[in-house]
Amino acid sequence: MAPPMPEPGPVATRRQQWTGAIAIAVSMLLLAVVAPWAGDELSGQHIGAGDTLTANDTVSLTVAEGWSLGDGGGLFTLIENGDTTLTLVPAGSVAEFGTAEETIATDLAALEADPANEWSIGEVQTSTTDAGDTALNVVSSSEASVQEIWVISDGTSVVTLLVISTPDDHDRVAASIAQMARSVRILGEGL
Repeated sequence: MAPPMPEPGPVATRRQQWTGAIAIAVSMLLLAVVAPWAGDELSGQHIGAGDTLTANDTVSLTVAEGWSLGDGGGLFTLIENGDTTLTLVPAGSVAEFGTAEETIATDLAALEADPANEWSIGEVQTSTTDAGDTALNVVSSSEASVQEIWVISDGTSVVTLLVISTPDDHDRVAASIAQMARSVRILGEGL
C-alpha cells in the first residue's frame, strides 16, 4: 500500500504567476543583452601607459604603451598588443605552488613535453622587480610561436606572467614586456 499523498500547498494567484514570469523575462533579457555588452566594453579597451592593472586583488602591474584589455575571464587577466597576449596569473602561496625556481621548472617541463612543437628553450634569466622581488624569465621559441615566461616571487607568494606571441611581434614588444614584469607588485595571496 502506497503512503498517503501530502496535502497540496498554497497555489499562486494569477497575478503572482504573471509577476514571476515578468521577473524571469527581464532577468533573461539582462543576461542576453547587457552582460555581453558589458564584456565587449571591457574587452579591447585601451589601457593608458602608466595605468595600474590589478588581478584578483593579489598582484598589480603598470601597463606599458600600446596594450589593451583582452578577452580574459575567471582568475586570469589578459592584455594584448598586436599578435601578443600577456596572461597575468594572480599570486598563489609558495607553499602550494612552489618557489619561483620550481614553478619555472614545471613550466619548462611542459614545453619540453609538448608534442605539437619543437621548442628552442632559452636560458633562465634572474632579475629583480622594482619592488625588490625575485624575477625569473625564459624565452622559448618554435617556428611559428614565442613563449616568454616570467615567474616573480617575494618568498611567500608567486606570480606568473605568460606571454604568447609570433616571432616578429615578440621582437617588437619584448622591451615593454620586460618593463611590465619589472613593475609587478605582489599584494597578497589569492589562489
